Amino acid sequence: MSSSNNNSHDDAFTKAASLAFAPVFSSILEAAIDMNLFDIISKAESSLGMSAFEIASKLPKQHSEMGSRLERMLPSLVAHSLLSCSIRTINEAGDTERVYAVSPVGQYFRPSHDQSENSLAAMSTLFFRGYRHVW
Repeated sequence: MSSSNNNSHDDAFTKAASLAFAPVFSSILEAAIDMNLFDIISKAESSLGMSAFEIASKLPKQHSEMGSRLERMLPSLVAHSLLSCSIRTINEAGDTERVYAVSPVGQYFRPSHDQSENSLAAMSTLFFRGYRHVW
């Protein structure tokens, strides 16, 4: 196969994979909205953002595995450009952790606090809850 054909094959595979996993992403986005993650992360004290465990500590319902569950969920939001991800050094030994910040696209999934803000959170929730039962 030529390089051009390989690129076409890779593009086709990427598109097919995104379609195959679209329902998974919808569920992740719905969970992020339900947990108010976009609002929590946007209030981070650091300009870099927050780690999954810091985010988990801000949730009203505490669960011992929530940090690790978020660590599996947040990269999907990064892959869809709703969050950005950076690496932060956490100690002098050089250990690192991922930190997440809300992207400009992700800002649209924060709840509206007044009429001048646009939020897609409610519409996304309505669509998710109604549409998934159609089929």
